[in-house]
Amino acid sequence: MIHKKIIQIILLQILLTFLISLLFLGVKGVNTAVSSLLGGSVVFLPGVAYALRSAVVKGKKPQDWLTAQYAGERIKFFVTIGLFALIFKFDTQLQLIGFFTTFLVVLAVYWLALLRA
Repeated sequence: MIHKKIIQIILLQILLTFLISLLFLGVKGVNTAVSSLLGGSVVFLPGVAYALRSAVVKGKKPQDWLTAQYAGERIKFFVTIGLFALIFKFDTQLQLIGFFTTFLVVLAVYWLALLRA
């Protein structure tokens, strides 16, 4: 089962992604808004992959829990790299200001949540 805090963090990241993208839509246009959506998705989609994998614990020992966490982090890493590669290879109209602004803001949610825990 995915922990309630993890779900809250991911939902907040998704919400921020959409809000920032709407802001960019009004200020900079469609291409920047789409780039903003992509930037946020590079943070929250790997977070979803991590949450799903780390919730699958095989066994009852602490080592089993730790193994699931490490597996979740590995998946998160590779999903992040894969998304960056796909976006930079195939999005010919990527607007870096929208992409990286949203990426950094949404990523900050994760780090701030860790500080509050």
